[in-house]
Amino acid sequence: MGKEKDISESLERLKEMPYGIPEGYFSGLGEKVLARIAEERHRRRKRAAYLSAAAVSAAIIAGGGLYMLSEKADGMDDIRAEYLFYQDTDIIPVTAPETLYLSSSDESSDALTAEDIIDYLVYSGIEPEEIFY
Repeated sequence: MGKEKDISESLERLKEMPYGIPEGYFSGLGEKVLARIAEERHRRRKRAAYLSAAAVSAAIIAGGGLYMLSEKADGMDDIRAEYLFYQDTDIIPVTAPETLYLSSSDESSDALTAEDIIDYLVYSGIEPEEIFY
């Protein structure tokens, strides 16, 4: 029974707190915790605002880039069509453009006369002073 008494006394001593808590620690603890929570919420809101602004900026830049690419693609289609239209222009003889309009067999019948030129100038409304000889 002596052993049991010793064990019960040692258990009682173990139940006692070996460390002490500073006085007034728990009186300001709630306020400190609430202040930290409020500060953390403020940081998160601020961070969310910055991330939202960055996301909107990225969306605007991406949208503008896609718009520019689509406009460029449309422009490229026009350029391709124009290229296809003019790709055979090097076949046209540049040194003798009259051969495009006059064939060798019809040269005399299709030839422009001075009277045809004067009629054209009168019809188009060009003043005689504008004509340089």
